[in-house]
Amino acid sequence: ADVSVALQYVEIYNEQCVDLLTGEACDVRRDNGELIGCVEASVATPDDALRLLRAGSVRKRFAVTQMNARSSRAHSVVVARVRQSRGDRILESTLQLVDLAGSERIYKSGAIKDATRCGEAVAINGSLMVLGKVIAALVEGRGHIPYLESKLSCLLRAALGGASRTTAVVCCRRRHDHADETLQALRFGKRCALVTNFAEQVAASTAADALKTIDATIAQCEQSLAGLRDRGSGNLATAKTLQD
Repeated sequence: ADVSVALQYVEIYNEQCVDLLTGEACDVRRDNGELIGCVEASVATPDDALRLLRAGSVRKRFAVTQMNARSSRAHSVVVARVRQSRGDRILESTLQLVDLAGSERIYKSGAIKDATRCGEAVAINGSLMVLGKVIAALVEGRGHIPYLESKLSCLLRAALGGASRTTAVVCCRRRHDHADETLQALRFGKRCALVTNFAEQVAASTAADALKTIDATIAQCEQSLAGLRDRGSGNLATAKTLQD
């Protein structure tokens, strides 16, 4: 099979989307979370990908605060698309790598003294709050998921609620003066662990392929249900949906 890989690298700063490979403004489609006006650069080797990431990282926004000497002032997202040609069929997989800026207390970080830093903190906290609402709605099995309330959650809708697998990595430090922020981050990670979704092959060429996909999906459901029960969350709407 012929395989091609392409990367997009964006930053969400003050609810505005910027292409880190060009420095130009871009946007997110509200209906499907696809990026608009963003360069999609082809890569052939890992070194090609690393060069693009290094070039884009130069444009990322950082600032000094009272809590961090190099504080991220925006969320950044790498979107990698892998396309495979198999005869007359084209299969596409998408990997999103997301670096979330940390939530910030403006008095503790000193952002309250600077209008620019304060505006950045408000935007970061607001988008993280919406992301938390999205995760809560998914876990509780609500009919309405508020993806459209922020650019970040809109961009991540396929990764969180689509045919996908989601993994969250929480980075924290063992410092007593940042204990509240650490606990908040760990609670956020725990909520993320309760999100249940599945990667699936969208198209099957034969009945045997379709049966394999169904069997794999059932096995994933059983595994996710067991995981929820082990964490004492078997009473959530997500668990009931899996059981049904």
